[in-house]
Amino acid sequence: MRAVPRGAVRGLATLACVALLSGCGVHPPVSAVIPSEQPAPSAGPPTTLPETISSPTVAPPTSGEPSAGASVAPGELRPPATPSVRGTPVYGSTLTISQGSWEPSPVVLGYQWLRDGEAIGGATARTYRLTGSDISHRIAVIVTGSRDGYANASRRSSQVGPITPAALKPATPTISGTVKVGHTLTGKVAAWGPGTVALSWQWYREAVPIEDATSATYTLAVADNGHTITVRVTGTRKNHQSARRDSRPTAKVAPGTLKPAPEPVVSGNARVGDQLAADAGDWGPGTVVLAYQWFRNTGKTDLAVPGATKSSPTATAAEVGARMRVRVTASRKGYSTVARFSAYSAPVVKGELTAPTPVISGPAILGNQLSVDAGPWGPGQVDLVLQWYRDGSPIVRANGATYLLTAQDVRHTLTVRVTGSRDGYTTRTVESAATPTIRSR
Repeated sequence: MRAVPRGAVRGLATLACVALLSGCGVHPPVSAVIPSEQPAPSAGPPTTLPETISSPTVAPPTSGEPSAGASVAPGELRPPATPSVRGTPVYGSTLTISQGSWEPSPVVLGYQWLRDGEAIGGATARTYRLTGSDISHRIAVIVTGSRDGYANASRRSSQVGPITPAALKPATPTISGTVKVGHTLTGKVAAWGPGTVALSWQWYREAVPIEDATSATYTLAVADNGHTITVRVTGTRKNHQSARRDSRPTAKVAPGTLKPAPEPVVSGNARVGDQLAADAGDWGPGTVVLAYQWFRNTGKTDLAVPGATKSSPTATAAEVGARMRVRVTASRKGYSTVARFSAYSAPVVKGELTAPTPVISGPAILGNQLSVDAGPWGPGQVDLVLQWYRDGSPIVRANGATYLLTAQDVRHTLTVRVTGSRDGYTTRTVESAATPTIRSR
């Protein structure tokens, strides 16, 4: 009988075992696949289901079978190149890891997201939504592959970031209202997003912020006259970049309108020597400077009275027969100047002279000299004319302040009449009391 080599006998035995197992419906083991319901081996259990990468069925080895009782070293997984993180590094965005294809499949993958190299608690899914805690930090992810019979392998992605706050969706404000000093402007703006955004206001004169003008409305001040106005809206929200928008500038601010601006009222006697008075009324807003000018009208035309620029002038002779009225001009910085006329007064009449009774002094005896005191006439300078009378009849050429008694005056009485006149005033004559009867001695 021919001897069979020892190696051949071993091979025949192996084939016999394979045939026997096949005949019993049992197949040799292939690479184990970890069910998707179970987590992959790692330092800590992931919070999401692990991911399994499948490959074609691996054929059983045909040679190099280990001998019974020999230890088998774990296989080595072949991960892809460095995984990359996809997504926008902005608060609220979702990052996704692109892990590539791991071999030999199937391989269970686990994830751990990192913030500046430190593990983020609970961040073990393939995707990660950026939070406020990530702002200004860098994010990366470690991908760990595992399979029964193989040593775990990990790959760390490059970092993305630093993570920035999200952007707001601002709207541009508009301004409505009358662009005049004293009027109120109103700023309006559509709602900003996303969500609830806190808005603040600041009004500007040209490019200079206006102190304390930080509400949605602004009342135009004197300082705004001749300047343009804008309003700036600034929006803020947590974990978002603040944003601001400026309105278009207004037209140049026009002077304000004085209000109230009442019609003045004239009172007093329209008579030469008496005062007329103008009541200008209450002007506004604020402190208003008032100026006066009086006019006389003797027909169809108003003529300004020279020097009559007070609220209470005295009527003069030039105004006799004329009607008087006053113009009040109001002014205030930042406001348009306004003039208002009063109604006309009654025609001015002549004034009344003050006329005291003259007094004659001296002995009523032939040859003596009599004198007369006319007294203080007024107002102002009054022209006086004297005339002596004998028993009511004028004495020729006796019109001085003194009179020398003659024989013609004996047994008669004498009086003096004083006549006063002044332009614009009614002429007036007054007579003294009579002297005693003139005696010869």
